[in-house]
Amino acid sequence: MLLPLPGLKMQPKPISRRDFLKTAGIVLGSAVVVGTGLTLLDTPQATINYSDHTYGEDNMSKKVLVTYATQGGSTAGIAEEIGKTLAAAGAKVDVRNVNSVSDLSSYQAVVVGSAIHSGKWLPEASKFVESNANILRQMPTAIFQVCMMLATNNETYKAMVPAWLDPIRTKINPVAAMSFSGGVDLAQYPKLTDKLGMRIFLASVKLKPGDYRNWETIRSWAEKIRPSLLG
Repeated sequence: MLLPLPGLKMQPKPISRRDFLKTAGIVLGSAVVVGTGLTLLDTPQATINYSDHTYGEDNMSKKVLVTYATQGGSTAGIAEEIGKTLAAAGAKVDVRNVNSVSDLSSYQAVVVGSAIHSGKWLPEASKFVESNANILRQMPTAIFQVCMMLATNNETYKAMVPAWLDPIRTKINPVAAMSFSGGVDLAQYPKLTDKLGMRIFLASVKLKPGDYRNWETIRSWAEKIRPSLLG
């Protein structure tokens, strides 16, 4: 390998338009994350705030928290459906964004969910689990994640998803864990870069914008975990 002589500056090699576009494509492609959306070049998407909901009657003997972290809204909708299903089975259920939960003392069980970005739970969801790990280990807790990769026809992509639950699973030993496909509404991504990133992501996994959530599967899972949560 030739080394530059002391004091001699190496001149940059000219790059052709074709090589530039190829390199740009690789950079953009590497920014594609496997989750409900895409974070372009690690630029955070605007977090969308959703209203809190409570389901069930005040006289219910069990109170459950379903808490979630979302960016495009898909995970929030799944959390609400889980909450409704558990309430129909005889519980009072609070559905809350993780950012609005500060006290778990009034709950007998918890369900925690997050959208997936870059193969990981959203930071606020991970922080919630870490901050409350001791409490969550002592009460029935179920976890779920939402990932667009499950909506594809690529079995290799799908096989990657379950392992993304492991970092959370090891912290709190949940009674149940599940992965759901999500949905993409480009209107929920106000930044132009986010929209572009999402379009690149969808193209890379051969999906179109739309709702890929399977509500029957979501309700079925909520009904299945009910005995473990409510006893």
